[in-house]
Amino acid sequence: MCIWAAYAGPRNAAEVVRKMIWRSYGIWGGYFSGMASCDSGKLCYGKTAGDNTVWDAKFKVEDFPGNVALFHSRTPSEDDSEWAHPFGTDVVQVANQGCFGVFSQAAANYSKLAAEMLGAGYTCRSATTRHMEWAWQPKLPDGRPVHGNEIVAYAADKIYRETGDAIKAVRGSFGRCPGEAVGLAIFAGEPETIYIANMNQRVVLAHEEGGLALSTVRVSFSNPAAGDMMEIPCNTLAAVHGDGRVEMQEFIPGQTICREVPANFREEAIKWWTGKKDTVIDTYWSEFLSKFWPEVPEVPDTRAILAYRVLDELLITGKLVQDVREVKGLLTPDRCSRTFFNWVD
Repeated sequence: MCIWAAYAGPRNAAEVVRKMIWRSYGIWGGYFSGMASCDSGKLCYGKTAGDNTVWDAKFKVEDFPGNVALFHSRTPSEDDSEWAHPFGTDVVQVANQGCFGVFSQAAANYSKLAAEMLGAGYTCRSATTRHMEWAWQPKLPDGRPVHGNEIVAYAADKIYRETGDAIKAVRGSFGRCPGEAVGLAIFAGEPETIYIANMNQRVVLAHEEGGLALSTVRVSFSNPAAGDMMEIPCNTLAAVHGDGRVEMQEFIPGQTICREVPANFREEAIKWWTGKKDTVIDTYWSEFLSKFWPEVPEVPDTRAILAYRVLDELLITGKLVQDVREVKGLLTPDRCSRTFFNWVD
């Protein structure tokens, strides 16, 4: 999974999201990092292999002006920095956090859309000749693997150019290839707005530096214990404006979300964390979440949301502390940072 932050408001958005992503540094992601911002109808974007420190060494925040920005840090893949988020064009930049999950037809959907985008004249920079074992990996008609979110970005670009409607562009791209994920988009023609397409991931919305900011975890914010935070609901398409307005509507009409929660989830999660030392979040997912809640329904569920809520609670109350360490990455520069959690007795 990935970690991300976004902001719309009166401040320099790039500065805000950079601070937010450093606060959640290493919880997930770290192998690839990227930012996009919008200033007066112009999109600025840059991404790299490596963690936040590698991004800082390659780019300057001053080169990302504007009052809207997003930053994304992702988990490992099998190719170069073109597989980092965000993806897009001079019209739209998108990022995504999550997985295909129960949407088993997702790879076929992406591959079909990829063929359409190639036919419309788009070029896929993430296309690679490397062999990938994953059956769910989207591919171009010639068989080369491609990152699915690059295809989504081109679909959003095409729809927006045809209609001038950002909502239609977001729904027609992310909704065309849904997953158990949240998608983010900023448009050059919408310099004060962040668009969110959330299927079933945790999206925290809060006041931050005079505007509105979003992230997966509360600890990304300057005051993580603030009482006025909210979560963007599942299956929601939201437009978050820099003037403080938030407009929400159904993302995919009729989509079912499994909202059943196992008894004592919070208590059992806290019990699992109790006494843990040098534990990464992957272990929380694999050893606790997948075993305590093993049944994967045929529709998206809310497991990730509940798991993040408990993690945030323990971090905010001081029962868990973060120890960020440098580990080996994938590519040159082969640096990645991961957070190790330690229980405080």
